[in-house]
Amino acid sequence: MKNNLGKVTKEKWGKMKSYFNQKKRLWAEIILLIICVILSSILFCKFQTISFNTSESFSILTSILTVNGVFSAILITYLFSRITWDRDKKIEHFKNASDLSKKITYFRQILHKLTCYFNVWKHDESTIKLLDSNESFKSIDYSEYEIVSNFNRPLPSNAKQINDLMNHSDFEKEESRLYLAMISLVKDRKDSIGIKEITTNFEKKGLYKLSSIQSWKSSNIFNTIWCLLKEDQHWINYSALSNDKDFILETALKIDEKYKGYQLDDKLISELANDIDSHLLHEIDVSLKYLEKGIQGLNLLLNILISLSLFFGVLLPLVLFLNSKEEWFDLMVVVTVSINCGMISYFILKFPFLINKEIKWI
Repeated sequence: MKNNLGKVTKEKWGKMKSYFNQKKRLWAEIILLIICVILSSILFCKFQTISFNTSESFSILTSILTVNGVFSAILITYLFSRITWDRDKKIEHFKNASDLSKKITYFRQILHKLTCYFNVWKHDESTIKLLDSNESFKSIDYSEYEIVSNFNRPLPSNAKQINDLMNHSDFEKEESRLYLAMISLVKDRKDSIGIKEITTNFEKKGLYKLSSIQSWKSSNIFNTIWCLLKEDQHWINYSALSNDKDFILETALKIDEKYKGYQLDDKLISELANDIDSHLLHEIDVSLKYLEKGIQGLNLLLNILISLSLFFGVLLPLVLFLNSKEEWFDLMVVVTVSINCGMISYFILKFPFLINKEIKWI
């Protein structure tokens, strides 16, 4: 319980810190934009007091085209270098998430062996018969049980069924809870988060869904298995699994070579669950979130700057060249100059922060 409280406190502090950092960056961005808008407005008012002839306006537009052409070329080159780097990082994260997915599947295969036979658990009536055979309880998932048992809100739609389960005469608070956690990992009891029932020769291809990983994290399902088995309660008769003993030990080695020499007992299963809860879930969560990212952060900013630069600094001047005799020509030249000065000012002011972000590792 102390371990869980520490984890919750650490997570809350991390979320608060992230929230305040986002607020700080948002206000800095707003202030920077206000400065650039004020600068553009001052230039606009100043240029309106100056009378340009057509040749001078053409000269200004030519300068804007030249500057923005170079400016856009630099930004596009930089953006493509970042996209290449980002693609390589995604390949690394994909490989990492794929390896971790396999390890989680190996553990689910072990749990499948522990939960698919009668006379393996100390009380079959409190495990297989109650949670797998009883029509009223066979669709209850551990995450739902965790919500109701801890009085969390909002309650799931089958809260009454879960309360009935907890008050059932065959329900053993710890053993039944452990079995429910295991079978909720073996198969998707709700048929909603994409975890298909596995068989002994099943090899998962690809990656787990991020929703599955986050569901397991929020319910502390692996931590539950570790906590309930670390005290050697002897709910599981491992000697009854003689035909599958070698398979389970070999599968444990696929997860980590450090389990070489371990016996098939509560210690092995609890340590496997603890490793997944302590390290693997966090790592695969990070990798899957990275893989889901689109264009954002610095890449998004560069994309916006390039689009604005090409529109106001290249396309708009070209249009003005073709409409130099229109009444609004001089006004549009002033507007174009003001906007381009504002954009370049924004990049100049932002540039030190961009460089700092690029070279900062921690």
